[in-house]
Parts: sequence; structure tokens; C-alpha cells
Amino acid sequence: MERKEKVKYGIEGILVKDFDAVKQLFLNIKINDIAIINYEEDLFLVPNLYMLLKKMVFKKVSDDKIKKSFSMVGLKIDDLNTDPLFLTKSDKFKLLIACALLNNNETIAMIFPDFYLDDFSLSKIFKLFNKMDNNLHKRIIIVSNDVNLIFKECSNLLIYNDGKIILNVNNKDLFDNREILLNNGFVLPDILKFIEVALDKKNIKLVPTNDIKELMKDVYRNV
Repeated sequence: MERKEKVKYGIEGILVKDFDAVKQLFLNIKINDIAIINYEEDLFLVPNLYMLLKKMVFKKVSDDKIKKSFSMVGLKIDDLNTDPLFLTKSDKFKLLIACALLNNNETIAMIFPDFYLDDFSLSKIFKLFNKMDNNLHKRIIIVSNDVNLIFKECSNLLIYNDGKIILNVNNKDLFDNREILLNNGFVLPDILKFIEVALDKKNIKLVPTNDIKELMKDVYRNV
């Protein structure tokens, strides 16, 4: 997953089996200047958002910048005296993303965002991160055990199992490497399962894709 400067690579995905795998993941994959967004309830045991930001943001920023970062991630909080314990888990996770934006790290890694964000919030965050990749050349990494999320949203996929990388491939090539995925106890994304069934049962060769609309067009072409 090495990257050259100022090149758009798209969001990168790391597929793991569970939270336990994450403990070793970033020890084995060393990345400089990284903000790891990992939900921990203890982080929010402070009197108010001012104190949380003081703990999480490592440079001086204005209230306007703070509120702008809140708005960017879909967080509706005007009063920085708010007790973070009263926020929902979704808003707490968004708050961690906002802190990462304020720190302006070269790399941002979100750990299991789908555990805390609904589909609408995820869509908003992915749009934001794609813009950051395109315009600011930030490296964005998503870590999850949801193969459908990783396959849909990420251009480059890294499959991590038993403390090692077993596959590092562009999402367009995952179908051709499906045996490696399956042999290591993972499952295919739903859209690739459909493509595999079409091939095995009907001998119809559909073009592997992570876009359901493109799949539907290909099905119609082959009917």
C-alpha cells in the first residue's frame, strides 16, 4: 500500500475478521503521520467538548474551524460546553473524525465505521473523504469486517488475517482472487456472489464490478 505523493489512489480498504485483528494491524503496517479513528468510550470521560478537543487536537484551532469541521462530518453541535457523554455513539464517532480533520494528518484510518454510522452518515463521510483524496491528496484507509462495505467504497483492498497480509489487490481484481479470500475464511461481497453464480450455473460471464447499476446493465446485455 505504498503511495507516491500527490496521486489519487482512492479510498483504501483493509478487511479483517474482527476487532482483535486491529490490535496488531498497525504494528505490522507502519504508516507515518496517521490519525486512527477508533471508538473508545473512555475518550469521552471529560466535562465538555472543549476538554475533549484539548486532549484530541494537537494544535491551536479557532472555534470557527472547530464548528466547520463539525459541519463537514454532519455533526450538529453549537455549544462546545456540551458534555460528550450525552452524545449518541454515532455523534461521538463523527466527533473523532472531526478531530482528525483538525489535526490535518497525511493519513486518516477509520476503524469499523459501520458499527457506529448509519448508511446516510457513511455516505456523507465517504463523499468527504473522496474529496480529500482528490483535492488534498490525503490517504484514507477504512478498516472493517464488512466485505460489502470495503468492496463498495474502496479502490484498493488489503486482506489481513492471522497477523499477515494475505492479499493486496485492486477491487476490480478481487473476483479473480476469490479463492484466496474464501480459503482464508472470508466471504465474497454479495455482488460478486451473484456474478459467481451466473458463471457457475448459467455459464454467463458478467464483468466484475462493485456498482450494482453496472451489474444490472451487464445482466440485461447477456439476457
